Amino acid sequence: MSEASPPISPEEAMLARLAALDVSLAERVHAVAMAATDANEINSLGRTYQGLARSMRQTLALQAKLKREREREQAGRAADARPAAHPSPDDVRTDVRIDDLQDAVGRVIAAATDGAPERREQLFDRFDREMDDWATDELFGLQLLDDHVREVCRALDLPDDLAAAWRKLPDPDWTPDPAAFRAPEPSDAAAEPPPLTDSG
Repeated sequence: MSEASPPISPEEAMLARLAALDVSLAERVHAVAMAATDANEINSLGRTYQGLARSMRQTLALQAKLKREREREQAGRAADARPAAHPSPDDVRTDVRIDDLQDAVGRVIAAATDGAPERREQLFDRFDREMDDWATDELFGLQLLDDHVREVCRALDLPDDLAAAWRKLPDPDWTPDPAAFRAPEPSDAAAEPPPLTDSG
């Protein structure tokens, strides 16, 4: 069973009626013009017919405009009534893996930088920036979590033994302070950046 057409507005109904009257009158004028023999009468009826035709076209154009506006409004209401779209499995996988990595690598960073808050902030800032790029990879999060943690820690030059033992490490008792992240001052440009890990 086909879906019933939505009712038209009163304005559309009036325009439809007006267009029908225009057609009816144009047909009568056309019939009279075709039967006329006087040149002046034919010219006069021709101008009348052209005016009726122009009026009908304008009426039909306005009717079509109202119809488009009504259909857009109905489509908008239908879209609002639809349930919100669920995230794709890929998006869910990415979000879960980001949370897991932030927990795991955060523990490793805390353990590797105990007593060195400035280096800890540098590492966390670098990790946060790198994560933005890593998470766009279509294969992100497909490997085992432990393998992924070791891979990320190697990229950040964190000790492999801490990365392998991340599940046994305590949760960090700190949160990164975004205000602490700053671009180097011009006077610092020639200075050598502090090491990210212990040399020993």
